Amino acid sequence: FLGASSCESPDDPNLSLITPGPFCHVCPNPTAAPNYPIEEEVAVTGNSFVVEGVNTNGKYFTVSADNFPLEINLFENPENKLVIRGDNLSAVSRGKNRGLKGITMYYDAVTNKFRGNYNFHSSLNNDMTDDDWMVGDSVTLGDLTAFTNGVCARKQYRIVDMENIGRPEKHVGWVRPLSSIRLGKQGVIGHYFSDFIYNVYLDNPVTTVWTDAVNSDIEISTDGGFSYTTVPASASDPTLRPLGFSVSGELKVKIADVKRSNLNGLTGDMGGLHLAFC
Repeated sequence: FLGASSCESPDDPNLSLITPGPFCHVCPNPTAAPNYPIEEEVAVTGNSFVVEGVNTNGKYFTVSADNFPLEINLFENPENKLVIRGDNLSAVSRGKNRGLKGITMYYDAVTNKFRGNYNFHSSLNNDMTDDDWMVGDSVTLGDLTAFTNGVCARKQYRIVDMENIGRPEKHVGWVRPLSSIRLGKQGVIGHYFSDFIYNVYLDNPVTTVWTDAVNSDIEISTDGGFSYTTVPASASDPTLRPLGFSVSGELKVKIADVKRSNLNGLTGDMGGLHLAFC
């Protein structure tokens, strides 16, 4: 760790200097990234979709995967499940609008369709009801706006490991793959809703953390966890947490206050929050 007055380029070609705002940090060169798995970021083509079919009196809806704006990430996703927050504005007129709430979507590879429903047991009085969905309903996926308006150009990242704060387990809730935190999958929570830390590796510099856990507290560490800095949400988009500087290499992201009541339905049906970097 270098003081702000000592920000000089290192002579070692295997090191690169990152000069954020308030401090400087020498990190491994992104070209010499460790052999942690990396995944392509799934496609985001819009931030809304139209319900194409319903069943069980409107408790469930269907939509073709080709017409859904977020690609499902099938890697380490054995249940072919995607969790996302959606706002069914068309349901306002029939008194069924719930605001921006978590939706569970299961992908059927045979039909190439999603079957979706509000996350059940995600909070009190948030179970599925008749006429939640009707054919032609227009649903807005507000958390994707940062990607569709060009504000957040996602960068690939490698997942190193995770830890639960105050607990010995090194896995997320329901023992899901750590990669479940990526966009297009079911999301994660800490074991028994504990606060947790994700250690990631960034091949390329980023300046912003994106998350759909808009009510949770996020801190980051660029020095291996020696110190953490709180990253508040942007005033213009609560999904964005600007860092105020660029960083690459290893980054620890601490996510706190991830209890069920403040995740807007993301956690029901074994779902959870997501992270991206831009």
